[in-house]
Amino acid sequence: MMFFDTWLFYGIGLTVLLMSFVLWGRIQSSRVWSVVLCLALAMCFAHQILFQTIAEDSFITFRYSENWAAGNGPVFNINERVEGYSNFLWMVGLAILKRFWGFEIPIVARWIGVGCTLGGLVAVFWLTRRMSDGDISAGLLASLLVASSGSFSVYGPSGLETSLFALLIVLYFLAWSYKKWIGAGILIGLATMTRPEGVLLLLANVIYWGIDRRCRKEINATAVPILAAFFALMLPWTVWRVSYYGDWIPNTLLAKAGMDVGYQLAWGLKYLFDFASVNFPMIILGIVAILVRIGFRSKRIPQRLGQMDKLLFLNLVIYSLFIVAVGGDWMPAWRFFASLVPLIAIILVRLWNSSITLAQLHTAGRTGAMLFLIACLVLFSFSWTHPNLLVEVRLWSHQVEGLTQIGLWLHRALPSDTRVAVYANGALSYHSQLLTIDMLGLTDAHIARQGMRKSHSGTPGHIAYDYEYIVAQTPVLVFPSGEGFEASPSSRFFREEFKCCYDPVSFAFRTTFNPSERFVNVLVLREDKARLIQLLLASEFDVVLVTDTSILSP
Repeated sequence: MMFFDTWLFYGIGLTVLLMSFVLWGRIQSSRVWSVVLCLALAMCFAHQILFQTIAEDSFITFRYSENWAAGNGPVFNINERVEGYSNFLWMVGLAILKRFWGFEIPIVARWIGVGCTLGGLVAVFWLTRRMSDGDISAGLLASLLVASSGSFSVYGPSGLETSLFALLIVLYFLAWSYKKWIGAGILIGLATMTRPEGVLLLLANVIYWGIDRRCRKEINATAVPILAAFFALMLPWTVWRVSYYGDWIPNTLLAKAGMDVGYQLAWGLKYLFDFASVNFPMIILGIVAILVRIGFRSKRIPQRLGQMDKLLFLNLVIYSLFIVAVGGDWMPAWRFFASLVPLIAIILVRLWNSSITLAQLHTAGRTGAMLFLIACLVLFSFSWTHPNLLVEVRLWSHQVEGLTQIGLWLHRALPSDTRVAVYANGALSYHSQLLTIDMLGLTDAHIARQGMRKSHSGTPGHIAYDYEYIVAQTPVLVFPSGEGFEASPSSRFFREEFKCCYDPVSFAFRTTFNPSERFVNVLVLREDKARLIQLLLASEFDVVLVTDTSILSP
């Protein structure tokens, strides 16, 4: 089935790019360019359907939204005020849709994400066209590049805020291009409320005001309304955050801080290199444009790069440095760079457009279009040939499906006041609806703020821990693995700290979402083991006990 799926979607992408090339000679016709834009949207939609994987971490936000919609406040565990999310705007939007219209949060989150991805594509077309003096072909090339990016498409239906964040960034630059300074400030605020790094948009503005002579002359007309609009959003939100949660710094940021700087930078540089290696067609196009520009440096440049081009490039550099500094991200398809794909595509088309014009090779010509469309086809093909895209995303999907089934099993088998500890605090916690200790500290204040750190091991963002604290909280079940179902019974995660009070137990699901793996390896509180095993085996799920010995094969 997977073979059929991949070739089906490859055929869709190839058809879109071929039709775009055939129509390119008449691209200035409103009817023709509208068709090509619709083809780009269709390609982007098909690209998202190819992945169609909901992210494990999205369920953390879903649980906050569910609790707020139910009247329990924006909390993970009821009566525990911990800011364990970093996407307030996304979280509150989902809560409103659930509270007032009854939408199922996981479903509506995915469709909104798909809509934001498609909206981002249209915004990229409009911004690039506007920056290129109305050149329709420039806007279409940028849109096709974005539609071909696997990183950008993965996170449309993921349930995460990534696509909304990308859309807000492009809309901010659109507002900037129209000199709508209040709107630009509001969009910076909304982006910051969607992802903390949204504030880097403001940082780039401040730096640009300082280095660009023209901007310094206009600083009162631009800086004052942008800053006023930004702080008009941020100040009341910050006051509410601090008064409700009691802390200035979100729990999620503290839980990820503390890794050795050199080790973290090494991870970040590898993250950047891996993303660049899979996007080498874009790099080649950029190098060609730069070489042509240098080769014709003695001739008059008819279309110089302007303020917007410089601001876009400055933002791309700042965001890239930030991503390297934080060590990248563990999720597949380079999630942190996904929001930057629109900026990369716009910058590349603008550089190409201004440079190639010197050689009388306008982007509306078939030769220039062919080079871009070939690059799009190669990028699109990487979605299922590169191991960190479709292959890794499908594996991730299997893990989330397993954690979902385990969560539903716990929900139906155990009382609602049962306390458990989990390593993967997403789908399992959301579906179980039990009181949950996050072993990584994202939703646990103690582990995030007083816990220990793995400074030279593991992946960035998964470094906080305090196993003795977890034992002291006496959760009746501990799930020390984030893999969901596993291929065999095992106690390889049975740490020394748990041996005082817990026994490893393995269960087997006779029927699972992923038939190749069916075992659930869990630590069970020794003093309550008999009752818990009886409850877990009595559920309607077809589950059997494999072993409850303390010594299992690793």
